[in-house]
Order: sequence, then C-alpha cells, then structure tokens
Amino acid sequence: MNIEEFQTHCRYLKKIHDDLNTYENNQKLLEYCRSVYRENKDTMNDRDLEVVLGEYYDALIFEETPDEWKEVNLQREAVYRRLAATSFGQYGRRWAYALEALVDNRDPASLQYYEKSIAVYERLKREYNEANIDRTLAECYDCTSNFCDIHEMYEKAIEYNNKALELYSTFNCDETDNLYNIGVCYHQNGESYISLGKYDKAKECLSKAVEIFNQIKAIDIKQRPIDHYGVYIELSMRFLKSIQRLESIKSRT
Repeated sequence: MNIEEFQTHCRYLKKIHDDLNTYENNQKLLEYCRSVYRENKDTMNDRDLEVVLGEYYDALIFEETPDEWKEVNLQREAVYRRLAATSFGQYGRRWAYALEALVDNRDPASLQYYEKSIAVYERLKREYNEANIDRTLAECYDCTSNFCDIHEMYEKAIEYNNKALELYSTFNCDETDNLYNIGVCYHQNGESYISLGKYDKAKECLSKAVEIFNQIKAIDIKQRPIDHYGVYIELSMRFLKSIQRLESIKSRT
C-alpha cells in the first residue's frame, strides 16, 4: 500500500464531505479507511499504521459505533506506545492523547487511562522542554479530577484538582481565562469537600472561588460577556449558604 496515495484519497473524500456536508461521503471515507486498515494492518510499519489509524479515527467521529471506536483507539494507543519507545519526545504527546481517548466516563475503571496519560505528560515535563506542556498537564489533571468527582472518588478528585491548581497558579494570572481556571478549581474542591463532610475546608475553597470570580468580573466587565463567571459566583454563594444551614442544623443537634 502506498501511504501517499491513501492520504491523497482521504483528502479528496474529506473535501467532498466538507463542501457538500453529506453524510454519505463521510460513510465512503469511513469505509475506505476501514478497508485499508483491515487489509494492511499486519504488513504496515508503525509510522504508516499511525497515519491510517488517524484517518480512521477521524472518520469515526461522525458515527455511533462505540465498539469500533474503542478498538481503533486501543490500536492507536499501542502504535504510539511502540513509537514513543523509539522517539519519546516526538510521539509522547500523541500517546497521551490516545490514552485519553480511551476514557469512558461511564466506567470508573477508565481512570487507569487518565493516570497513564498523566504519567506520559509528567515524563515529557521532566525530560523535554515541550511548548505548552504545563498547560496541557494542568488540563489533564483537571479532567481527571472531574472524572473522579463523577464517580464519587472525592479524595482523588481533590488530589488531582490541587495538582491542576498548582500549575494554573504559575501561569500569568492577569489573564482572565487563567483566573477562571483557578476559580473553577477552588469551586470544584469546595464541592468535593462538601461531599466528604469537611465543611470548614469547603467554606474556605468556595469563599476563595467567589473572590476570584468577582475579581474576574471587575477585570473583564468592559471587555466581553461574563455570564459564565456570574454562574459560578451564584453557585459558589449557593454552596456557602448550604454549608451555613448544615452548620446551623449541626449546632442544634
């Protein structure tokens, strides 16, 4: 199989799909990628296999085929793991992305993929001066924390959230987007502490979140809409009131 011809044909099918926005043409792309992968997967080298799996993965985005999606991502992860063993600096980030793509938010066992991805990013941070790796790592900590919170692993949620917060706090805090990330971290920690019954810690975090969102409002009010910041201020204030009610009930019992 000629990989250049494969890429050219994929570009052609994508252009038709983009120009006409037709579902049928994406089906043609998917069928083409599927057939090329299945016919050549045992004979291709890893670099060519990476290209084919990448196109296959992109074509599946429009489909509802979870089993096929998972199989393609498992193969992508395996290819990037092998390639990273030969050139970690070049392929490490793609390996981490492939691991994150394996996360199924419905399955608590998927935490393993986030943790493996974090290990890859942390190694990139230690060994290479990759552009934006700190921000990518912070976002991965953040996503892992959210995943843990969904599955009621609150201690782990706080652990990863604090790691995200530590990195976000090293960035330029004059940027409202970064302040927003910091505020969200405090807010999410507050929710986790409520779930753990640690109300003093929850109050501390939620008060800090309110302070940061009000700071953003003061900075950003003349620049762009701030509805999303206002929502978090409202939520943080609501949780503070909930804690006060809980403490009032506790004091009477």
